[in-house]
Amino acid sequence: MANDKYRNFTELLSVEKEGIDYIIEWKNRNTKWCIIAPHGGGIEPATSEIVSAVAGINYSYYIFGGIKKSKNSNLHITSEFFDEKGASEILQSAEYAITLHGCAGYDNKILVGGLDLDNREKLTLLLTNAGFDADNNPPDELSGVKPDNICNRCLSGNGVQLELDISVRKSMFRGLDRKGRKMPLPPFYKFVSVIKGFIEQ
Repeated sequence: MANDKYRNFTELLSVEKEGIDYIIEWKNRNTKWCIIAPHGGGIEPATSEIVSAVAGINYSYYIFGGIKKSKNSNLHITSEFFDEKGASEILQSAEYAITLHGCAGYDNKILVGGLDLDNREKLTLLLTNAGFDADNNPPDELSGVKPDNICNRCLSGNGVQLELDISVRKSMFRGLDRKGRKMPLPPFYKFVSVIKGFIEQ
């Protein structure tokens, strides 16, 4: 985004401190799919929790999460420029990627983007059948179709980007603050089940 404080991870590292301002969690299990939250923690709340639950003990995953007391949005790096080395390693060992993001809006929408058009369509159908309002035609700024977008930097060059609006994420937890995100609700488990079922096909 044009209003990002940092253009890339190198710039962020020169100011922000790991363990104080942000955390990085990742595990390379050399799986066909990897699950990534590049804006986790307090940056786009609920995305970290979803990625952790989907990955479980079976899939490669990566989380960059903001842990500041405030202004976690300062840690946002646009997906095309997110170049942290752990994320790059995960992506270059997985054929396909799903990235989880949070977007604005209160329409209970899940926007399904990325260059993997076949899997976008399949996942949209699965989400819709599970009762979610999934849209396979997101606006350009949330489409995730740029080749450099983090979701498309997997080995196949085609990934899936999921943008969950605020209403969807709020429905999954008692709250979107740190305390609330420790108390998932039924929609959270249903969503995680859909994503797991999709990547296990």
